[in-house]
Amino acid sequence: MKIITFDTGTGGKIFATHLSKNLSNIEIVEVIDKLNAPYGTKSPKEIKNLTEQALKPYLDDPENLIFLACNTATNTAILHLRKKYPKITFVGTEPMLKPAAAQTKNGKILILATPATLKSKNYTHLKKTYCKNLALLEPNLPDWATDIDKNTLTAEKIKNSLKDFIPQNPDTIVLACTHYIKIQPELTKIFPKATILSPLVPLTNRIKSLLPPQ
Repeated sequence: MKIITFDTGTGGKIFATHLSKNLSNIEIVEVIDKLNAPYGTKSPKEIKNLTEQALKPYLDDPENLIFLACNTATNTAILHLRKKYPKITFVGTEPMLKPAAAQTKNGKILILATPATLKSKNYTHLKKTYCKNLALLEPNLPDWATDIDKNTLTAEKIKNSLKDFIPQNPDTIVLACTHYIKIQPELTKIFPKATILSPLVPLTNRIKSLLPPQ
């Protein structure tokens, strides 16, 4: 059995490394679509097509577990993939709005996501389901993923992008793009009292639960 991790860059590499450390007896294959990155500013049709094409070599083997380590691809393409390839197990990443809503005290949640994720039907559904009476702060971050891949997203740029939201004192931050796991230390400095929700451990545990007994 193989676990195929798919992303456009940094997020996929972070997850592949973490999975390799926790699942040493399972082959982890990285599929990184750098050529078409970023996905976060593309149309839903483009995202579906690009995701499927990137994963094409692995869609004929039902033994593969395909992990979309990309919120944008998950929110836009995973339902299409599950319908078209029902024998394949797909695991996706989606914004952690349910746990964020459960743990916030002041009702202010900062959502760090790509533009495509914020516009997706799945994100809208999660908002309506879990966050009806909460204040979701949604900065426009079209360049963060690319800048992280290029190592050009400085602490100053991060703070400047979030300057309008710092005074609002969100007590919960959702990392709704796996690239942003890399900048968690900088976010902690900017929002020292906030709880930051990362999908890294929960999704690793989810993938473990789907594997056959070792």
